[in-house]
Amino acid sequence: MRLIGFLIVGMMLANPALAQKPDKAARKAAKAKEISEMVTNGRYRFIAQKVMSTSGRNVNLTSEYDLIVDSLKAKAFLPFFGRAYSVDYGSQDGGFKFNEKAENYTMSFDEKKGIYQINFQVKTKNDQLQVFLSVGIGGYASLTINSNNRETISYYGEVVALQKETIKT
Repeated sequence: MRLIGFLIVGMMLANPALAQKPDKAARKAAKAKEISEMVTNGRYRFIAQKVMSTSGRNVNLTSEYDLIVDSLKAKAFLPFFGRAYSVDYGSQDGGFKFNEKAENYTMSFDEKKGIYQINFQVKTKNDQLQVFLSVGIGGYASLTINSNNRETISYYGEVVALQKETIKT
């Protein structure tokens, strides 16, 4: 009799645990589908949470910095920590701030690793930037920017859907 009672209690406790696994798998699949749609449509927002300069300096960001890509237009407001090789006299701009066309935009998907690789170039008034964005199917991403006038810098964060945000020209 005790054995039957333990079995019934054990089955009742096991059912909620088993029911959570499909929910978690369904959430992961839904997130992967959402990321796939955003990246393939070229409409997403990268939110930077951490910066790492070439010299190895890590900075956790407390303010909101981002890169928005919308129909092959790129808008960025990202900080820069590192060495600048060439700067306009009297310039107050310390970070990457641009709202330009994303040229030579390419996107590929590595099925084995589950990572989207996105590359494009941005030409600003005084610089030419090469942008490399790696996005995992879970939404986490790393962004690397190579500049003609500054040393390479990397950002770590996540990619989210655009919420009624557009890039105004």
